[in-house]
Order: sequence, then C-alpha cells, then structure tokens
Amino acid sequence: MRYAISTDNGKGQPVKAASIAFSRNGSVFNVVGFPDETGVLYFDSVADADLFQPDVSVRVSAPGYTTAGTYGSNITGDWVFTLRNNGYEQAGLIGAGIAGSLLLLYDMKNKRTRKIAGIDVKRDVLPWLPVAAIGLGAYILYTKFVAPSAEDKARDAALSNDIANAAAIDPPRMSDSEIAAAASALVEDLTYSHPFGDSSQQLDAAHQLTKPGTTADLLRLIKQYGKHAITYFGIPAGEFTLEETVTRKMDADYIAEINAYYDAEGINFKF
Repeated sequence: MRYAISTDNGKGQPVKAASIAFSRNGSVFNVVGFPDETGVLYFDSVADADLFQPDVSVRVSAPGYTTAGTYGSNITGDWVFTLRNNGYEQAGLIGAGIAGSLLLLYDMKNKRTRKIAGIDVKRDVLPWLPVAAIGLGAYILYTKFVAPSAEDKARDAALSNDIANAAAIDPPRMSDSEIAAAASALVEDLTYSHPFGDSSQQLDAAHQLTKPGTTADLLRLIKQYGKHAITYFGIPAGEFTLEETVTRKMDADYIAEINAYYDAEGINFKF
C-alpha cells in the first residue's frame, strides 16, 4: 500500500520549500523535502514501515508557516497537512513601514519646507503620515490575525450545513449550554497540555470529547470550539481547529479510544 502525504496552503496550492521530519523520542531520524510543483510525497507501507510506527511523530514545516504534525500511528492512508502562514513576515514589513514613516517625518521636519504641486509637504502632509501608516498597519493586522478569514467563514458555513444534515438523521441531544461548557473546557485542557503526555488535562479532554452521542452534537462542539491558540512548553504555536488541536496535543492512545467510542455510537467522524 502507498501512502500519499501532501502540503496545502489552505487554498489548494502546495507550499513551497516544505519538508517532513520523522522523529522518535524527540530525536529526528529522517527528513524529506516535498517537491514544490506538487507538494506530494509517496511512501510504501512495507518499504517505509519504519516511518509509520506508533512511537514516531511527523512534523511538516515550511518557511513562514506554522508547523503541522501528528503521530505516525494515525497515518493509515492519504493525509493533507494544511500549513497556515504565521504572519511574522507581514508583521515585520508593517513594522518596518511604520518605522520608516516616522524616520521620514523626523528627517523632513529638520529640513526646509518642501512643496509639491503647490502643496506644503512639511506642513500639510507629513503630520498625517504616521497616522496613516499606523492606521493601515492596524487594519492589516486586524484582517490578518483577528477578523475571520475567507477560509474560516467557508469552514463555518460547511459545518452549519453538515450539522443540519446530521441532525436530520439523528437529532442533537446536548443543549447549547452543554456544548458551550464542553468547548470551554477543551480550550482549558488543550491549550497548555503537554503533547503526547498522560495528564489530567488530556483525561478531561477525552471526557469532554466523548460527551456527544450523535454526529450533530460532535459537529456542534467542533463549531463552538472554533480556532484557538495552543502552546508547546509555553511557546505559542499558532491557532488551530479542534481537530487540528487534538491531533497535535493528545496522546495517540486517547485518540484511539475516542475514535472507538465514536464508532460504537455510530458517529461518523474520526480524529
């Protein structure tokens, strides 16, 4: 059997200069680069069996993107790792633009008055330059880091549609307040928990994730959770959906138990 692992930038395009690292016990033992043209790597389940063992984790990374990864035991077929732009480059450019505007203002204030097309640049234009630069920077940062992206809006709409379809087959059993409480608990459990470690946070997260008894309830929980930032040993690693967070922060044994519960309950979903 062949496994296909590919990269995606959230818009169906391969990520340039992406690579996948295989590690065991925290030590990387193999790194392979993705082809820029397709962003797809193929592995053979027999020849490359050592890469897909339960104790092997994989991490996909690329310059300017937040690292994505999972445990090898979860890879039983084709996988797509969606890498999200971490925004550091954009933030740096915005900061440089604001700093450059302030330096230009300082420089112009210490020189003679300059007029362009009859407009006194020093008196009528320069005082507004920092305000314009800061306003533009704030707008770009808001649209980049705060406002829902087109991808997030599309995902939310798709979830709403899936919830309606699932509810028509098996009606929800959890109230809105129960869903909200479970989502809030998951944020607390998964944000700071140690990845792949046996902890009280992971135990409670598994408890919250097995509260839904129908597909509609689970999808409602996923939608309510939305996207939240997670950390690794106190270091921010980006914002992720519930599905992405679970595969990054929970031990493979917990995930297997949760998926077994969903299968037993007839919930059409697996982490």
